[in-house]
Amino acid sequence: MSSDRSYEGIPFPSPKGSPANVEFRWLGSAIDERNQSALNVGAHQCSSLNHMPCDTLDYNDAPDHARTQIKEWWGITGTIEARQTVGRLLDGMHSASYEVVFPLVEQAVTKSDGHTADAHRDFLALRALGRGQSPDHWVSSYNALSALRTTVDVPKALTHPSWPEHIRAWDFARLPYVVRVARRAGYLLDDEC
Repeated sequence: MSSDRSYEGIPFPSPKGSPANVEFRWLGSAIDERNQSALNVGAHQCSSLNHMPCDTLDYNDAPDHARTQIKEWWGITGTIEARQTVGRLLDGMHSASYEVVFPLVEQAVTKSDGHTADAHRDFLALRALGRGQSPDHWVSSYNALSALRTTVDVPKALTHPSWPEHIRAWDFARLPYVVRVARRAGYLLDDEC
């Protein structure tokens, strides 16, 4: 990446009035292109939402605060959990359930034969139980997405016919945040990050 920051000061394209509509923050750190690219994946999450600069792994909160924050938000209390969470994010932590739930909601919304919300909830509950999981996560995910798709006054973006088949970008954007806070908490080393 060139050292020219012609995009510096450009806010993420969020709706007017959104708290996320802020300029990205930069320290002017000299990091290599590969590492800058990795941080760019989470620029919106880190800079706009969590007030972190986009060009450093450094996180200025005290290590105790970082440990508290990552425990409360991600359930991470040590190195193994930090590595596992990073792995799950790389594997599509949230996308995995979305990829199962989304097609079912689509079938119910389009009223495909044999596809009803109740039948889908039953299927998801049985699927979860068969895998030794709680049905609550799957059924509540279905209900949330179904509510988005069937509400009366739906924002136009939510009714677009080409909803994504996966939401891996949602998970990838959280990686730099989790890595940076876990690093400040003392759970990950610089080389890993």
